[in-house]
Amino acid sequence: MTQHSKQWRLTSEQLTADLSEDTFSLPEEQNNGSDIFLGHHRAKEALDFGLSMETRGFNVYAMGEHGTGRQTLIKQMLHAKASEEPTPSEWCYINNFDDVHAPYNLYVSAGDGKQLLTRINKFIDELLDLFPEIFDNPGYQRQKAAIDREFNQKYDEAISKVEDNALKNNVIYSKKMVK
Repeated sequence: MTQHSKQWRLTSEQLTADLSEDTFSLPEEQNNGSDIFLGHHRAKEALDFGLSMETRGFNVYAMGEHGTGRQTLIKQMLHAKASEEPTPSEWCYINNFDDVHAPYNLYVSAGDGKQLLTRINKFIDELLDLFPEIFDNPGYQRQKAAIDREFNQKYDEAISKVEDNALKNNVIYSKKMVK
């Protein structure tokens, strides 16, 4: 080291600044998150404008470089906007067996959706417990046997008619058992 460079050499104490944490913290009234995203003024104005649209059909598209805080800014602004609005109803789509592409809409008060789900699941469990009891009932078994006998009788009559018609018209009828 030259004599000239030794003259300008600093010690570690001279390089250390004694700064308190209070120097870098913002007062509570300024630390509301709106000043965190410096340089995003146009983006915030555009998002404010988009979020202020009350009419259906308006969308907001956000584009920007990865890591610039775009998603964080949007989430914070959406959270702030949502906290000012009343909580919306919950939607439940119910299958429409007549038109599967147009389900029925069921609207329940906010928070009641979980209660509805719990009750429906309980109802389904009760039905599943009830099915074996119903199907093992002797009255049900008698009805089922009567329906089976009636069906087999009508089936046999229909097959007899087909066989008779085939014989009258000189058609060979072959009954093939399907496994």
